[in-house]
Amino acid sequence: MLLRSSVLVFLLLALISFSAGAGTRRFAVVIGNNLGHDEGKKLRYAEYDAEKFHKVLLEIGGFSKSDTRLVLGRGAEQAWKAVRDTEARIKRLADNPEDKILFVFYYSGHAEGDMLEMGSSSFMYGDLLKFLKDSAADVRLAFVDSCKSGSLIAMKGGRRGPGYDIKVTDEITSSGYGIITSSSDNELSQESAEIRGAYFTHYLVSALRGAGDRSGDGKVTLNEAYHYAYAHTLARTSTTIGGSQHPMYEFQLEGRGEIILTNTDISDTHLMVELPEEGRLVVLDQSSRMISLETGIRKNTKTLLALRPGTYTLYFVDSSDRVFSAHKKLAAGSAGSVSYSEFEPAQLELSTARGGFFEEPADQWVNRIGVGGLWRLWPLEGGISSYGASVHYRIESPDHWQPAIRLTWSTREDAGASTGYNDIGVMAGMGYVLSFEHISLRGEILAGYEHMLQDSVSGESRHTSGFDYAGLVGAEVPVDSVYFALDAAAGGRVFQIMDKGWVHRPDCRLVLSLGWKWII
Repeated sequence: MLLRSSVLVFLLLALISFSAGAGTRRFAVVIGNNLGHDEGKKLRYAEYDAEKFHKVLLEIGGFSKSDTRLVLGRGAEQAWKAVRDTEARIKRLADNPEDKILFVFYYSGHAEGDMLEMGSSSFMYGDLLKFLKDSAADVRLAFVDSCKSGSLIAMKGGRRGPGYDIKVTDEITSSGYGIITSSSDNELSQESAEIRGAYFTHYLVSALRGAGDRSGDGKVTLNEAYHYAYAHTLARTSTTIGGSQHPMYEFQLEGRGEIILTNTDISDTHLMVELPEEGRLVVLDQSSRMISLETGIRKNTKTLLALRPGTYTLYFVDSSDRVFSAHKKLAAGSAGSVSYSEFEPAQLELSTARGGFFEEPADQWVNRIGVGGLWRLWPLEGGISSYGASVHYRIESPDHWQPAIRLTWSTREDAGASTGYNDIGVMAGMGYVLSFEHISLRGEILAGYEHMLQDSVSGESRHTSGFDYAGLVGAEVPVDSVYFALDAAAGGRVFQIMDKGWVHRPDCRLVLSLGWKWII
């Protein structure tokens, strides 16, 4: 009896010990930037890819929102601040040996030589490597999706190929770091209009949502995620103009078991797919018009996918390259399924015939709205200055043409015989933008209507309509989403003067503005 009691106590203590060890705290810094040092080589999907990776960590990776940082379109200084702030929190927890900590770093964007490019700033590989080696987290993982990203680990003996064996328990009983890059040190990392993202991140996220779960236990390990991303990235890029991508890795890890990155059982919304033919399944989220994941389908084999609540279009491409589609709505907490009978032959768009499931997406449009002070040369005889305000809205197209509209108001308290003067007007036109590293230059042609008012004389109201035109040149200096602009315009106005009828006068103006820009 005593022996049996001792065994029960031992098992209970072991269970408590295992549960404490399994309470791993997970931190992440996820960075995406569409711009590099050369603004003419803007990426389309780097920031979208970072958002997708961030979402999968929150939804089924066991990461809390408070322990993750998402940095989009910002410079290296802001990225490093996110890393340093996260490390400070990790160090506070690291003082307790019972707390096991996993840190994940992800980057999508431009890279060249020995640096990640974040706009005009640089995030040096050497600094990232030093951080991964010195961090107080028990295990540190970095995923880098950028051109020639293998340079990060090539000097350290990183390997190009899928084979490796990591033995690190999910309870993080060991320490070390691992780096996975989307390509070798001399390869391009490619984006695709078909999947609206980079191939490597697309297949990495697909793996984490369940496509990479080779064991079928509902858990996706680092080993499984890497193998899936490697195999599918290589297969899909082998026939592209950019050439094959070979993801690389370097691991300095010790321990037993494997690191579990995501657990599809955490998600309360699932889709079960079982089809009688082999092929490829692409899941399109209708709300965001983004592909959630892509997975291979084995004949008569159940595939469980962890998805967000929403409405989805499923594309099934069979072994003969025929495409079928089905629609599925998943409510929160639901476990839906889709059968072969629900698929119908797809009426594909033109772009799909070229290998895509979307119309060719346009680049992003940049909106600008600003307000500023106006100096204007008064149009009546004598050329007296007037002052006022100007509000503008401009939208820049992907090819840098920019429709614009401007509202103006100006006034002069003492304007000679007129004794006072006001006008309010609106102009619209078209401009073109030339963007450089730290400044944008712009030219515009504008025309519009104004209403001009002068103080009453002998009780008689004096006002008239005016029509104006102008050629404008401007310079703009951006500071993140804010910008400062200086515009100079010259043109003319046509309006009526008592006893003289319609007259034409030159018109000059300067505007200093503060504005805000956003992308759609």
